[in-house]
Amino acid sequence: FKSVVASSLDEGGEEYRSFREYGKNQVKLLYVNKEDKVHQIMELTVKIRLELDNDDEYRGTSLKGVIATDTQKNIIYILAKKYGVEGPEVFGLLLANFFLSEYPTL
Repeated sequence: FKSVVASSLDEGGEEYRSFREYGKNQVKLLYVNKEDKVHQIMELTVKIRLELDNDDEYRGTSLKGVIATDTQKNIIYILAKKYGVEGPEVFGLLLANFFLSEYPTL
């Protein structure tokens, strides 16, 4: 069961559908693949939206399941370096699978 409140906008004009939703916006990623003779460059702007499976953070009882925005940004960079960036869709799936497997509170 997910509680939903009316949509609201944050300072940057981003829409949130639930008080459990949070994330990191405008993470710039420039990936250079140097494996071939001709280097390939992939530039992405990544936006992460996460939603907790409980409201402990909202009630102020626990921040245990919250992933800090700097940590989210660092995860983007680490996964790009470790696995490369084939394209936005493939990298998005990689990010989603990582967050869902490593953070069961999402």
